[in-house]
Amino acid sequence: MDQITKAGIAGAVAAGLTLWSAQAAAEFYVGGGIGDGTIETSEDTPDGSFDFNESDFAWKLFGGYMFSEYIGVELAYVDMGSPSQDFAFDGGETGTDDDFKVGFRAELSGYTAHAVLAYPFEPFEVFAKVGIVSYEAEFDAKRSDTGENISLDDDGEELAYGVGAKYNINNFALRAEWDVYDTGDIDDVYMWTFGAELSF
Repeated sequence: MDQITKAGIAGAVAAGLTLWSAQAAAEFYVGGGIGDGTIETSEDTPDGSFDFNESDFAWKLFGGYMFSEYIGVELAYVDMGSPSQDFAFDGGETGTDDDFKVGFRAELSGYTAHAVLAYPFEPFEVFAKVGIVSYEAEFDAKRSDTGENISLDDDGEELAYGVGAKYNINNFALRAEWDVYDTGDIDDVYMWTFGAELSF
């Protein structure tokens, strides 16, 4: 057998092993996480302007597919909770002598689609994500003295990205991550979550 033939066979075997290894590493996974979601925004109302910066209990459900140890895709549903904050205003401008409060509440949820880049160093793994979020947001402002309520809605598709780390135990993993969502007129939306995933 000449050297060219041997080299060809060796190359074919190496390519086959590489393909088999990539297929062996490919896997589906599902999971969920709970944590803290923060919404920051500035709003102007007839009673004045204010800066809103509050957090609430947040959660997510996700599922994905890793084509290899390093590259995959992930879909998720995220819920940022209902952070709220009260703001005091001077009632003089409304013709009264009493101060009043405006209670501001925000809600945001949506679906995300990410490309995932991972780097394993067993039993740990770090990863980064970039993709889009399709979100729906609602903002309510209610005056304490009159009960007047103003609601604003916002929705759209924007950039989403995040980073995280996992601790793998066979086909189970503990997972911590930080996600950021660029959501139109809202200044900042981000969440920390801790959770688990199961691969198969």
